[in-house]
Amino acid sequence: MAQIKERTALFLIHSSAKAGSRGKIALQGGNFLASTRIQLGPAMRAASHIGLQPDIRNLRAENLDYINEINNQSICIFGKLAHPDKGFAKRIAIANLAAIPILKSRQIPIAVTYSDNLATKEDSPLAELYRSLLWHADAMVYPCQAMAELGRPWYNKNKKPTEWIIEDPCQTKEAPFKDLTKQKPCRIIWFGHQANARYLFEQIPLLTEKCNSWDLFELTILGDEQTAKIAQKILSKCKSKRPWIFRFTRWDTSKQPKQLQTELERAHIAIIPSDEKNSRKSAASHNRAVDAVMAGCMTIASPLTSYCELHKVLLLTNDFPRSLKEGIIQYERLTNKWTGLRLEHLSRFSKTHNNRKW
Repeated sequence: MAQIKERTALFLIHSSAKAGSRGKIALQGGNFLASTRIQLGPAMRAASHIGLQPDIRNLRAENLDYINEINNQSICIFGKLAHPDKGFAKRIAIANLAAIPILKSRQIPIAVTYSDNLATKEDSPLAELYRSLLWHADAMVYPCQAMAELGRPWYNKNKKPTEWIIEDPCQTKEAPFKDLTKQKPCRIIWFGHQANARYLFEQIPLLTEKCNSWDLFELTILGDEQTAKIAQKILSKCKSKRPWIFRFTRWDTSKQPKQLQTELERAHIAIIPSDEKNSRKSAASHNRAVDAVMAGCMTIASPLTSYCELHKVLLLTNDFPRSLKEGIIQYERLTNKWTGLRLEHLSRFSKTHNNRKW
């Protein structure tokens, strides 16, 4: 009697594990993007729920052996494929570009998660990869409507993909807003990927040299060591109106989301500066703002489209020093107000809601 082959869902992800690695080695053996854990974790569980065995692969040009094994998968889902090192990113792009025509020729449906505007007009292998993915995709998965609008210009006009808007699930649990207590520091936190660090660097001199609405401030960086070193150096050169304490916690992927929860619960205020005029950032996911608000941080953010949808539970601004001052003055009133509004406005980001969509 012929053996029935197991039905599989192929997941192509970014990882700094060995090229060609698979399964837990690919997923956990090297540092990988938070978006892999946040976006594809629920997708893998959904695949298992409908009887598909997740087959997780890490493709790079150093090892293309797996390309020949692509054969009868039920679907292929591309995770976010990016890296700050151009050489590393090129090797990712080459390998995954090679997979696309094989998938199409074998009629394996392609679904693509698109959480950053990586097809934006620039001369890079990753941009070419995403233009090809957007053209050939059977389905596109976006974290917000604004990102979908940025992806559509790259579609094949004669065969547009199905679109799914699946918001990133909240990673934190509901926690109370902390009291601001005189004689103790106002604790401010910035957390995120180094790609967003330049917006933090721009704000540090402005915040320290203009803010006098509290006697003592503490700035925590939850991120990578290079970002922390630069931030600390900038802070040390500022002519601050009030004392500022610098604190650094290295982001540990293996400890998420517990580490993020702990750090956000410790802070009073989270700052999320960005640039709504930058096409790579303007349609960013809601996730950082949602995580901060849910964990009990007054959140001050740039007016990105996704953050504007949350305007009833955070402060939107292009003037962070002014908003920090006003936020501290109205801290008790605003946090009491947001306590009653959080669940109503953030329920669509629950893990249960996300799992249903997948």
